[in-house]
Amino acid sequence: MLQFFFDFYENFYDYLISDDWARVILILKIISWVTSIFFMFLIVVLLKRSDTTWSLRERKYARQIAKGAQHWEKKWQKITDRLDRGDEASLKLAVIEAGGIFFQVLQFVAPGESTEERLEKADKQRLVSYERIFEAQRLRDFIIHNPKTGLTHQQAQEAIGSFEQGLKELEYL
Repeated sequence: MLQFFFDFYENFYDYLISDDWARVILILKIISWVTSIFFMFLIVVLLKRSDTTWSLRERKYARQIAKGAQHWEKKWQKITDRLDRGDEASLKLAVIEAGGIFFQVLQFVAPGESTEERLEKADKQRLVSYERIFEAQRLRDFIIHNPKTGLTHQQAQEAIGSFEQGLKELEYL
């Protein structure tokens, strides 16, 4: 019985030092490299699709907000000051700046290529005033693309109110 184990060990050792074993190892190495590359690619694709970096971006932005809360309050105060002035140029600038602040926040909350895509990705339960914000965004874009168009105080107040409501719903103001 002991001789059987010695013979088995000798045959196994001879196989391990033979060229056949080297070929087997080479094939196993190639297969392991290919599967490793495939799984790395799969991980990257799945991470992009699931947008796991959202929480990291959200935390980073929350830190920025916490550090610069006075900065955002000052910016929003400038917007309300412009709204209170009442002249058409100030109203237009107030709407554009309010939309700018909202869309900066929206970039972190709902990633996407365009503003419309970000608004659609934003959770409708979290962003109840979606329709109002979308209308305010349309008005903002119209002002930007048609600077000679007229703007009433009421329109500006509604648009800025929509952006403010959206920021409050997203808990950034």
